[in-house]
Amino acid sequence: MKSIPGTSIRFGLDSALGLIPGGGDIGTAAASGWILLQARRSGMPKRRLARTAANIAIAGRVARPSGDGAIRIYLFLYASRRSRTRS
Repeated sequence: MKSIPGTSIRFGLDSALGLIPGGGDIGTAAASGWILLQARRSGMPKRRLARTAANIAIAGRVARPSGDGAIRIYLFLYASRRSRTRS
């Protein structure tokens, strides 16, 4: 996890790769698929595998149309965290 100097914004390798047009999305989808396969081999319950696969598909679908999916996902997560801290 790295942060942007002078801010409290943190990001991971997945977010950084997602900013690369085309190749970043393919790379993160491949990495997610490999992790999902390893989870299946290690005995993760099928229901949890299905939910994880759905989350990967949604993240991939959000990122593909406009290329700014990583930014959209970050803003969504940021808004979710803020709403939890205010309640």
